[in-house]
Amino acid sequence: MSRPTDRQKDLTRRDLFRRAACAAVSSVAIASAVRDLRLINAAAADSLPAGATDYKALVCIFMFGGNDANNFLVPTENTSTGYQAYTAARQNLSIPVASLLPIAPLVSDGHSYGLHPSCPEIASLFNSGKLAILPNVGTLDCGPIGQYKIGDVKLFKDADVYLVRLKEGFLAMSRWCTHMNGRIIWNREHWRFQCPYHHATFDRRGDLTGGQPDIDALRLYGVSFSTEGHVLVDTSSVTHRSCFQPGQAARPGSPAPGATIDS
Repeated sequence: MSRPTDRQKDLTRRDLFRRAACAAVSSVAIASAVRDLRLINAAAADSLPAGATDYKALVCIFMFGGNDANNFLVPTENTSTGYQAYTAARQNLSIPVASLLPIAPLVSDGHSYGLHPSCPEIASLFNSGKLAILPNVGTLDCGPIGQYKIGDVKLFKDADVYLVRLKEGFLAMSRWCTHMNGRIIWNREHWRFQCPYHHATFDRRGDLTGGQPDIDALRLYGVSFSTEGHVLVDTSSVTHRSCFQPGQAARPGSPAPGATIDS
């Protein structure tokens, strides 16, 4: 066995990720993806009217390194579900709150956030309205249908989604309270969702049961089922509703409920 050279000894973490990525994705696949993006870009440019000056481009970045997402966007409010929860989870990897770069969302979800201190350019773009952050977006695979019994409630913490199986079918509900966007918890002993901030309570269908007057039911995400029999939740859009209706629940073997329910 040959001894490593000085160059091999200097292999960085970024080099390691890059080489692993290139081994996992062939050069043909990468070239195909880049070519497809170029075609999309050309089609978008061709569709612009003559003399248009408001062209915008979608910039796709192939990241061949590691991204510690939990230290990129950090909750800064000093609560048990905010910065305190972050420091408890990250421990010695957590960033001091004073070092985080504050951002000011145009539409607030009731919480405050900061960016990693090494990202001042991103913070500047965000605060000037030229950049958006879309966390936890995409399709969430919740596993096989058969693992859920009627009455089961399961939290997918990273996506802030509660998946519930009712006799009518599956509901995927947002973890954020419809009162003031507090993060709700499931109290199995009382079979209720509870908001620890203003004491609103909701049943397994997401309907308000007490604590606050005139609050809408918990918001929904779309549910579908894969050909392999898995429950899939689309977290890219959320549906507002006043109360539960049976048609909001997704049943295996039936079309997914529409995303415009507001009853």
